[in-house]
Amino acid sequence: EIFDHGYVIGASIRGRSHELHDTPCQDYHVCEKIMEGWYILAVSDGAGSAKYAARGSKANSTFSARLVKQMLMEKRWIENDYFPTELEWYVEARAIFERIKLIIRTKVSELEDECVETDFNATLLIAVITPKGVLTAHIGDGRMGYLSVDNEWKAAMKPHKGEEANQTLFLQSGWTTPTVPAFNVGGIYVPETSIIHGIPKAVVLVSDGCERASW
Repeated sequence: EIFDHGYVIGASIRGRSHELHDTPCQDYHVCEKIMEGWYILAVSDGAGSAKYAARGSKANSTFSARLVKQMLMEKRWIENDYFPTELEWYVEARAIFERIKLIIRTKVSELEDECVETDFNATLLIAVITPKGVLTAHIGDGRMGYLSVDNEWKAAMKPHKGEEANQTLFLQSGWTTPTVPAFNVGGIYVPETSIIHGIPKAVVLVSDGCERASW
């Protein structure tokens, strides 16, 4: 899809183990143009051990895009062509992640099949492209990066990795438990946010399934 003067390419496909066991794709992504110069990208990877991982990744992606757009409008960042400080973005991103978690918890409580919130475990990576730079936030693993104007690929996040292989954190995990100074995994705060000043030539978000092959 062509966005202004560039291209957006997105795909979510089943991995080898999912094909072998005939299970659905547990990843989901959203790419939305708000208006010229403003875009929202989201990628979510459902936990292989979660009963409803595919539904969790779709919920994370769609709710995050909706809530980010709502925040941009309410804060008038688009109207005022405003680019936030690191602290301002962290506060807003954390509030959005907490709200998604609450929405899912509420929806789960309304279901009748005795499922629990962690049955929907999934990571979440988001990038908000603005006319003045890029805002990123994530919970869990995967990778985000960008191609600078100097043609150098740079990382835009550090994945939340546990001590064991394939161990990570999910948006539905208990990271909102009060911790001083803040909950972290491997020394990385949850959620982790960053701001990139200036418009890069390219931005990429990938789940950990693509990490070894493409990162």
